[in-house]
Amino acid sequence: MRLLAPLGLFLLSFAARADMVIVQKIEGGGQSGQMTMKFKGDKVRTDISPQVTTITDAASGDVITIMHAQKNYMKMPAASTKALMEQMQKQIQTQTAAGSPPPNPKPHATGRKEKINGYDTAEYTCEIGGMKVSYWIASNFPNWPAVLAALLKFQQGGL
Repeated sequence: MRLLAPLGLFLLSFAARADMVIVQKIEGGGQSGQMTMKFKGDKVRTDISPQVTTITDAASGDVITIMHAQKNYMKMPAASTKALMEQMQKQIQTQTAAGSPPPNPKPHATGRKEKINGYDTAEYTCEIGGMKVSYWIASNFPNWPAVLAALLKFQQGGL
């Protein structure tokens, strides 16, 4: 009996693996840290910080936010997520001149190149909502179409 519990946990660890893991380094506003996204089927777990995790279901659009320190969670159904996004877009439109929607941000090459985790990367920047964002793109990353498809699936499915 004592052997079955550890064996069960060991086998469960194989079933709980992600299809893809993306780790992002976040710097800005006097803070720095890491954000980890773990993709599995139609779901993504995003560890925004050690205190906050979200689980997004691309199929339903539901988002669960877990606040670890408070041992609490909040579930936001797809309808509420969509309403929140529409409200945010209306607010952005009223803040822009003549109520026109802001242009889609377009990344621009800076010319800086760096080797990150063994990959040759180039830096691109753009401005999103008054915030300057830098992206380091590895054009020779293996299987990059699958990575891009997974990111776009969840970008369009929730917050």
